[in-house]
Amino acid sequence: MIDCRDLVGVPYKRGGRSLDGMDCLGLCLYMLSRRGVEVPSFPGLHEARDNDNVTLEMVRSGISATKVESADEGCILDMRCMGKHHIGYCVGNGMFIHASESSGMVVMDRVDRWRSRIMGVYSVED
Repeated sequence: MIDCRDLVGVPYKRGGRSLDGMDCLGLCLYMLSRRGVEVPSFPGLHEARDNDNVTLEMVRSGISATKVESADEGCILDMRCMGKHHIGYCVGNGMFIHASESSGMVVMDRVDRWRSRIMGVYSVED
């Protein structure tokens, strides 16, 4: 299981990409860069919100992702939550982390609990 205990409790901050605060996209980009994935600078990506497919925008920006069947460690979950797109990062053992606007911070949750909201699971190449 990926050690992400240092991220749980980080404040939610729209457009944030650091330990000072992050949103769901910032969290996933942070985890990918921590893994060694080259994360391009794409200022327009943070405008992909609400009704936009954030995972699709990540791919368009140059991050190589492939749709897969199972939510394995290191995968990105593409979800629909309250009419908006939301993404999370799978950390293993059936768990994922995400920056929750409603909780106001990064939280860890079970993938199964969100199963009905998951639109796709993406494996990102290192």
